Amino acid sequence: MKQRTTRVWILCIAISLLGLTDLYLTIRYVKPGCLMELNPIAIWLMDYGPFALTFWKMCGLSAASYILIQSRHRLCGEIASWGCFGLMLVLLAHWFSMLSLISRD
Repeated sequence: MKQRTTRVWILCIAISLLGLTDLYLTIRYVKPGCLMELNPIAIWLMDYGPFALTFWKMCGLSAASYILIQSRHRLCGEIASWGCFGLMLVLLAHWFSMLSLISRD
């Protein structure tokens, strides 16, 4: 049980770091003529500047981490943590593939 708790905490930290990396890349590269944001909420928030987008991202990461940490003693909490971590890795892999296309141009 203690090992599961430790794994979930580590996964939540990793998810948050990957989420902050996604935020940085979004703010840095999503500009007219470069890359396009597909999330309609993020598009709307970007009209208000990077602070609004950052606040929204931090709220989302905090809520997700809270839910995962609250369920850390159950198997479903660990499975959900691994799932979120895997999705964030796929998202970052997509980012890096897009960035490699930009650097070729």
